[in-house]
Amino acid sequence: QISYFNDPDLFHVNIAKVKAHSMGITASVKNLQGIWVESFKRLCMYYSNVRKSMGNEYDHCLQKNFEEHIEENLVNSGYTSSDPSIYDKTLCLIPTQLIGFIQETQPKTLEKLELQFGTETETKLIKKVSTEIENRGVIDVLRKGVKTRGCEFKLVYFQPKSGLNPEHKDLYKKNRFTVIRQLKYSLKNENSIDMGIFINGIPIVMMELKNTLTGQNHINGEKQWKYD
Repeated sequence: QISYFNDPDLFHVNIAKVKAHSMGITASVKNLQGIWVESFKRLCMYYSNVRKSMGNEYDHCLQKNFEEHIEENLVNSGYTSSDPSIYDKTLCLIPTQLIGFIQETQPKTLEKLELQFGTETETKLIKKVSTEIENRGVIDVLRKGVKTRGCEFKLVYFQPKSGLNPEHKDLYKKNRFTVIRQLKYSLKNENSIDMGIFINGIPIVMMELKNTLTGQNHINGEKQWKYD
């Protein structure tokens, strides 16, 4: 809204970009110098007062909304949003997702393994994957899979370079992407990671979200990740 230059409620912006640093609100003015912006200052003061009155609850709401926004976009891209309870804290996997993927993509190999392990097949296979990840790392296990008792299992199907192999293309589409919010990861406490992303039950990305409006940034996230 344009006002007179000498309006008592006026906030004068005379540069191309101005930031209300306590709010994180940015007003961008392109190709205009010396405009008169009414109520901008009052808007900043309003949100600043809201934050002070709500305290930690205000910060929590901001982070929660951020989580919801990320989750919504991932789900719209084909991810499944799951409850934290499906995560196995001991094995650091989602067992149901892992076994479900293998059953759907490699049923014959799984049947071959069942001839050796019987009813313990799923338990032993999940334990084997967890151990291999601990020894070799997630990336190597995803790239090369795991072998046990003469049976080789792929744990992910990468995007084919061309469409000449329809079978590979179909297998690629069967990868299972999962997102979990407030993932409780420890057997010793109830600490949680803001968001975890999994492929076929295997963790590939963990996110500790920080909001600059709360006075925190990625450095705070790194410290929390290392020491909590």
